[in-house]
Amino acid sequence: MKKTYAVLGGGGSFGLHTSKYLLDHADPAKVIAVGRNLPKDECFTLGIGDGDPRYSYHAYHVNYELDLLMELLDREKPQVIINFAAQGEGATSLKHSWRYFETNCVALVKLTEQLQSRDYLERFIQIGTSELYGSVEHAAKEDEPIKPTSPYAASKAAVAALETSMKLRQGGDSIDWFFLAMAHWQLGDKEEARRWYDRAAEWMDKNRAENADLRRFRAEAEELLKIAATQPAPTVAN
Repeated sequence: MKKTYAVLGGGGSFGLHTSKYLLDHADPAKVIAVGRNLPKDECFTLGIGDGDPRYSYHAYHVNYELDLLMELLDREKPQVIINFAAQGEGATSLKHSWRYFETNCVALVKLTEQLQSRDYLERFIQIGTSELYGSVEHAAKEDEPIKPTSPYAASKAAVAALETSMKLRQGGDSIDWFFLAMAHWQLGDKEEARRWYDRAAEWMDKNRAENADLRRFRAEAEELLKIAATQPAPTVAN
């Protein structure tokens, strides 16, 4: 049975070439591309999808038009969603960093929570970034310790942690909640940030107080939220 694919962030270069690859090699029923901007001129799109009845492009912003995006997805019922949508560029994230957490963390959490109840979805593929690992002198592997050095990288690290936690179980635990605390702090909602931090710390103390990853995330949250450290600094192996 042919599958329908949705490519979020479909107006960018990576999304466009993914759509082309799917059209050329996956024999799809449809490729539904979604981007935040109106369709661009052919000099930017290279004519990808032009004249192909299997391809369509839709302009919806994941931050501000999630309801319209979900209406589109529920109508088209893609079995596979590939998500490139993100606020990118490490250097520019040093100013107005809250925008990166708004798109890369909060909006993505809202989207994935909506998608958990959709029976038509078989696979959600989240695209990450090498910036998770900071400056390296070798080819970093995916299981290496993360060392984000910009707000952009930190926002993508939050998503990586969320993915890990969602794979392990339904619902949430301290991994989600520490990063939600940091995301809300970056967005200026300090009361909500403290609420998520307190929930995460209480769950961790009761269930996984010695877990090295949680201790590291907790230390990062305490540093950002300016909370006095309550755990000894974890040892990170390289």
